[in-house]
Amino acid sequence: MSDRFLTALVMLLLVAGAVYLLRDRIPSPNVSRDRPFVSSNGQRVLPSIDGGPTFEVLSRPGMAGPQYFCAAAEYARSVLRAEMNDVLVTLTAEAPSESSPDHRGVIFELRPAAEKGSIQSGIVIDLSQPGQSRSITVAMTFCR
Repeated sequence: MSDRFLTALVMLLLVAGAVYLLRDRIPSPNVSRDRPFVSSNGQRVLPSIDGGPTFEVLSRPGMAGPQYFCAAAEYARSVLRAEMNDVLVTLTAEAPSESSPDHRGVIFELRPAAEKGSIQSGIVIDLSQPGQSRSITVAMTFCR
């Protein structure tokens, strides 16, 4: 094999390795405000307008805090490529949706694990107060 071929092969492997390592941090192009993410429990999740780490989970009749966190966790993992130890925090209480008329919703923010602060645990979630938080790991248990 020639030196040029080996150099090209090494470069190709380096690029492939970088793409493999970064693939989980590339947002999914399939979700938009016109085409929301739908979680396994049927909740619709709308991305932020600016593509940032905030998003809104829309309510359905009979929803409670754990269902909101389940949908938020699935969206964070599938679309935002969050790690299991990252944290979901409610920025708003359950209120009329800011993005979908005739619905109620909760706006969430995804925070890296390094910014944890204090994380709540348990299934009792008071959506009348912003600032509720759960790790992705805990929130995914609500999907079962």
